[in-house]
Amino acid sequence: MQFRAFQSDLEKKQAAGLIASIDQGEKWIFEGADGAGEFGGVISRLYYAGGDNFGTFYACLFSGRLRIQVAFRKDMPDEIRTELQALVTRARRQANTFTSVWYAPHNVKLEEWLFHGLPWASRGHKTHEFTMRRENYSAATAADAAFDGIQIRPFESRHTDELCALLDRAMAHTFDDPAARPFAGQRDRLQAEWTAKTAEGDCCLLFYHGSLAGACLLKNAEIDLMAIAPELQGRGLGKRLLHHAIRHIFAVRHKEPYLYCIDRNEDALRFYLREGMSVTGHSGCVFWEAE
Repeated sequence: MQFRAFQSDLEKKQAAGLIASIDQGEKWIFEGADGAGEFGGVISRLYYAGGDNFGTFYACLFSGRLRIQVAFRKDMPDEIRTELQALVTRARRQANTFTSVWYAPHNVKLEEWLFHGLPWASRGHKTHEFTMRRENYSAATAADAAFDGIQIRPFESRHTDELCALLDRAMAHTFDDPAARPFAGQRDRLQAEWTAKTAEGDCCLLFYHGSLAGACLLKNAEIDLMAIAPELQGRGLGKRLLHHAIRHIFAVRHKEPYLYCIDRNEDALRFYLREGMSVTGHSGCVFWEAE
C-alpha cells in the first residue's frame, strides 16, 4: 500500500494545498465542510508520498452522494493505478450512490485514467471558479447602472412551476440531455429548498416588465445558481442580477463572492470576466452512476 494515513501536520497541509488548487469549495469539503448539514462523514482520507511527488485520496458523503477528491503534486504515478482503483471500488461499495470525482486538470494521466481506465462508464466536465475580489468590487459595480423595468424580489411559492420551467430552459445547455426537465421533476423538493433560502435572503427572482425573467440562488458566499430566460438574454438582466448577488454577499456574508461555470459555457465565462471577476480555480469532475 502506497497510500497511507497522514503522519504529520505538514502532510495535511500539503494535501489541503492540492485540493485548494482545484477550488475553494472542494477545499472546504476536504476540511470537513464546517459542520454543514450536507456533510455525511469521511469514508477515506489518505496520503501518498513517492520521491518528489505527493498526493491525496479523499472520499466522503456529501448531500447523500459519494464525493471523491484525488490530486497529485505532479501527476498520478503509473504504479499506483491498481491501488487507486481498489480505493475507489471500496468507497463505492461502502456508499453505492451516484459518485462525483473532483481532480486537478493539470493531472493529465489521472484524468485519462478516470475517463478511460476504469471498468465502468464515466462522463464529466471541467469547471472554472470565479471570485469577485474585494479590490475589484468598486470598479465593477460602478458600471452597474439602473435598468428600466427590472424588479428583484424574494422567491414566493406561487412562482415555483414558472421558475422550474425557466430553469429547465435556461440551463438546458448544461444537461447531458438538453430535453431533460430536472427542475420540474424535483418541483416539491426545490420549492421547500427555495422557501428556506428566501428566509436568509438567498433566493431571489428577477422580473422584467412584470414577467419572471431570472433567478439567483446563494449558498453562503457562493452564487450557487444564476439564470436568465434564454429569450431575454443579452439585455443586461444577467449583469443586474449578478451585481445584486455580489452586493448582498459582501454586505451580509462579509466574504468574497464566488461561483462555478462549466468550461463549455463560453459566453458565461466571458461574461464573468467582463464583470470584473477573477478565475481562482479550475477543476475536473467525473460522474459515475450507482452500480
